[in-house]
Amino acid sequence: MAGEAWEERGFVFTTAHGAPLHGARRSFGRVSAKAELGTWGEQPSRKHASGPLPARPFKPAFRIYDCRHTAITLWLKSGVLVHVVSKLAGHATAAFTLTRYAHALPDQKLEAAEKMDAMFGTGTK
Repeated sequence: MAGEAWEERGFVFTTAHGAPLHGARRSFGRVSAKAELGTWGEQPSRKHASGPLPARPFKPAFRIYDCRHTAITLWLKSGVLVHVVSKLAGHATAAFTLTRYAHALPDQKLEAAEKMDAMFGTGTK
């Protein structure tokens, strides 16, 4: 609809002309609150650059990051190759994707065993 005024920059959430949508997290937070999906407290700051984040009380919430996490998890569970998911997610390596999202792959162990059985004709019926 923007015609020649559109600037393709590769963003998912944009202004009407393709520019980054600043304040998307705040907007997402307002929409989530209105839909009663919960809220998060203030983001804790690190005590040390390499130290752990202090614990914070859990309040049920749906964060904008959860959309990304869900998409990556569903790609992996649906069988999209890890290196493809890694590129789509912008991860530096497929190893990082596997480390972070290994929980999405437990069913694949059984699938791998079943495929090996099928290759060697050792499957039981």
